[in-house]
Amino acid sequence: MSVTKLLQRILLSLVVTVLCLVIVEAGLRLSQSSPSAPRRAAAGSVDPPPPLHIVSDTPELYVLNPEHPDVSSQGFRNAPVAVPKPDGLFRILILGDSVAYGGEVPREMAFPFQLQQLLRKRMANVEVVNAGVAGYSPYNELHAYLVRGRTLAPDLVIVAMCLNDVVNPRLHWGYTKEKLSAIPEEAIPNQVYDREVILPRMQQLREDRLARANRKKSFADTFVLYRLLRDRIGWPNLHLAPPPAPTAPTGGTAAPTGPANVPTYLSGEDSLSIQVLLDGDSPERQWLESTYEQIRSAVESDGAAFAVVLVPLAYQMDEGYPYLPQDDLIKTCADAHMQCLDLLPFLKRLPKRDIFLLDRPRVYYDVWHFTATGHAVTALAIEQFLVDKDLVPHTR
Repeated sequence: MSVTKLLQRILLSLVVTVLCLVIVEAGLRLSQSSPSAPRRAAAGSVDPPPPLHIVSDTPELYVLNPEHPDVSSQGFRNAPVAVPKPDGLFRILILGDSVAYGGEVPREMAFPFQLQQLLRKRMANVEVVNAGVAGYSPYNELHAYLVRGRTLAPDLVIVAMCLNDVVNPRLHWGYTKEKLSAIPEEAIPNQVYDREVILPRMQQLREDRLARANRKKSFADTFVLYRLLRDRIGWPNLHLAPPPAPTAPTGGTAAPTGPANVPTYLSGEDSLSIQVLLDGDSPERQWLESTYEQIRSAVESDGAAFAVVLVPLAYQMDEGYPYLPQDDLIKTCADAHMQCLDLLPFLKRLPKRDIFLLDRPRVYYDVWHFTATGHAVTALAIEQFLVDKDLVPHTR
């Protein structure tokens, strides 16, 4: 190939690249200047936006945006349910976080709805209400039940406990002083860790954000595409998979000895280790047990039954994984005469990638959320558990 032709090809490539960048920049500017229209699915229905959180006037910190299409006016990911409860109806209320909410799949594929369909093959008059909210912790679930859940007069309340429910909530909810002040002490699992580690980190993140906002603007800052890429790369991405090395939090329990190169993180925002759940005396474990006991007390005082479903993290499905706090949590439940189901043995019957979303393009390595198959297996496991423990009527 001659030098002239090579230069022509290089020039053509540059022109095409610049043209593509101009088109992308124009599209971004247009999208920012005009109101966004809801995306439509192939069947013509409107795809719901992701769940949004707002500061609430009720005791729970955050609720789903009531304008979210998947959420009824009652605040649940359900069609509206009758209040007061109709005679003869057996109502199950599912409390939990984003795993129970199931925002990654259509409402009909989330395990609460699938559980309802399974149970209706056994009993005609049963209803399962999905009260899961993305980001909720046991503290939120407690107050969500006290404020809204008990008004439904459920016969059975199930809490879907993800192992990351003991992480500090501040990093998850944001860095503004207003949001920080909205979080009461009772919502913090470990006060020492909060004071010595989380609050200083929050302060540093706010200072970094302010410094970026106040820095001298360059010519590149006039381009929307550049700002989008800069913020995506420069701003702390709280959803990247953290390093796998075990971490012993300040104010918690020292990490036990064991394999060094296994994942132990509980969330993408923090390096808090799964090992804090292995020690019954750790602040996180005591906070968890105390909060669940408060939920159970409130539920049983209303005349309903109570059960806990332990939801594993994806890396716990690896062969020989050493840290399984579920085993000890099941024993604790038995000692407290509390009905608990460990999902891990049921989920391990299928490959990990069939159950968990894992590699989500341009999002994060997701060890928390289920695929549609994961929701289906979960619904089957819960149904069998409810039948075996006589927690649901057997008549149709």
